[in-house]
Amino acid sequence: MADETVLFQTDDILHAILGRIREGVCLLNESGEIIDINPSGLDIMETTREECMDLQFGDAFHCENSLEHGCGHGRNCRHCPVRKNLEAAIMEDSFSSEFTVKMHSVRRNRGVWLKLRVSQVKVSEGNRIVVVLEDDTASKDFERQLEAARTAAGKAKQVNLQVLTKLSCQIRTAVNGLAGMMELAAKEPLTENQQSCLENAQQCADGLLRCLDEALDAVKGESGGRIEPASASGLPALHDDEDEVARLMQYCLHKLEDVPRVEE
Repeated sequence: MADETVLFQTDDILHAILGRIREGVCLLNESGEIIDINPSGLDIMETTREECMDLQFGDAFHCENSLEHGCGHGRNCRHCPVRKNLEAAIMEDSFSSEFTVKMHSVRRNRGVWLKLRVSQVKVSEGNRIVVVLEDDTASKDFERQLEAARTAAGKAKQVNLQVLTKLSCQIRTAVNGLAGMMELAAKEPLTENQQSCLENAQQCADGLLRCLDEALDAVKGESGGRIEPASASGLPALHDDEDEVARLMQYCLHKLEDVPRVEE
């Protein structure tokens, strides 16, 4: 009776299937040596069939960790997820994994992100390790550029929020001073026309303060309710406005002394 665990009767059948797969596929024997690789796999590995046959995966890829002692024997090979998964696939019949790893190719002199799927299949000649390859470098580079752009945009937004907050506080200081002056003026004897003008001015000041409150609430909402100190970005730090208001009030009181009073 035929062994029911055998998925492919011969390597020839498996090799024929590999040639029809568009993804990069590398076939390894139980020792981890490459015994077949399809054209897409050769393109991703940037090698030829003659160069990579009977080599370990890292040696065929020209991995920098394989230079000195070969794939699996370098100082950093014990940390390599590719080696760990290949060895696990060799040891476990039902092993299957999918992962992304960055490998540095000496031939290319650059890092390459590979998305790998590793599994084991059985043929009549023995176990075979199937490694499906996908070059994910372009996608990873785009993600890195996008993250850098997001970080730069976040910093620019924070600076803008700091500037807006500082300007809002400075305007509020001046308006509070005007409101204080008008409040003091309202206590003085005024003509009906002066009283009407003063009330209109007070309404304008109140409206401006409401606009500032809405603007600041919007700023706090955009920044998650938290605004970094302005000094952290090189801008002048915001200070307490009480001293400024006190100086304005003193100025208002001084001016009120010079205002002609209306006799009752």
